[in-house]
Amino acid sequence: MIKAIVIDDDLPSIRVVEHFIGAYPEVELIGSFTDPAEALARMESSSPHIVFLDIRMGALSGMDTAKKILAISPDTDIIFTTAYDNYAIEAFEINATDYLVKPIMKPRFDLTMQRVLKKHAPPETDHLRVTCFGKFTISRPEAAPVRWRTEKSKELAALLVHHRGSVVSRDEIIELLWPDTEPSRAARYLHNSIYYIRKSLEGYKICPSVMKIAGSYSMMLSDSVEVDYDQYEKLYSKADKSLADLEALYNLLKHDFMEGEDWDWVLLQREILQKRCVEIALRLGRLYFKAEEFTKAESVLRKAYLKDPYEEHTVEVLLRFYMKSGQKAAALRLYEEYEHMMRHELGIPPEEHIKKLVAPLH
Repeated sequence: MIKAIVIDDDLPSIRVVEHFIGAYPEVELIGSFTDPAEALARMESSSPHIVFLDIRMGALSGMDTAKKILAISPDTDIIFTTAYDNYAIEAFEINATDYLVKPIMKPRFDLTMQRVLKKHAPPETDHLRVTCFGKFTISRPEAAPVRWRTEKSKELAALLVHHRGSVVSRDEIIELLWPDTEPSRAARYLHNSIYYIRKSLEGYKICPSVMKIAGSYSMMLSDSVEVDYDQYEKLYSKADKSLADLEALYNLLKHDFMEGEDWDWVLLQREILQKRCVEIALRLGRLYFKAEEFTKAESVLRKAYLKDPYEEHTVEVLLRFYMKSGQKAAALRLYEEYEHMMRHELGIPPEEHIKKLVAPLH
């Protein structure tokens, strides 16, 4: 749904634009204002795609209001509505989308709307995918992913995607991305990174109705965007997980979260997800073993062990698998590897119950 706001100090003029907008079911009018200050306050919490804006108003002119709107939401289309035609050059200097002279005629309004709707409507064949498990990418099928101008703009994009639909505070972003930087310089870096993200999305021809940074620090995604983390959350939250659910979860979790990135905010989340990968892999391993699918069982159990080689429960499950499936040599190799790691890296011997488990192998 494309959101619109009307700002005009003349109520009859507002009613005309409202009437014209009513002919477009894909456009939602989220507010009409005679006071620009009230409209700006509303935009802090809900950025529209389109603003119909009168030029000559009271204390705050339409031109000044437009500049403030674009400072809050650079992707918003400004369509000036005015009884005067001598402001056109100034209007287009601030990148106005269109300039409608009152009295506004329906055919002229429709022409403007056709242009705006075309801009904001996603291509019918567009299929945007955001990958968080494995390397962080935003891409389309059979196409190279979005390219980021700087590493920080990439990190900020990833952070906003991870918190998609929610506002991340300016202070929180600066603390995470530029913790040791002087505040005014960090604020400048943040402003530049937001600009670079918008240019990267624009360069990839991603419509604002599909993905955009709303307000200052919130990434908004349409329902058409496929995010693998959404799939993970949906599957993991299910009370009764089928074998297919567990396999789908494992196929996501076996890849590290934001693989290859050492961003501080990612490391904790990655650790949490690695533990969940181990949890799912152990459940799958047991199911595969019961079904006598030993190759699959060994694969997922080994993955669980490699994810967290210090976790004794994982080692125990894998040892029992090897012993029950008759692979005593593999069990002994695993134990010796585990014992060496425990003694040389942690300075302690394996747990007693692990020793007792492998005692018959010696």
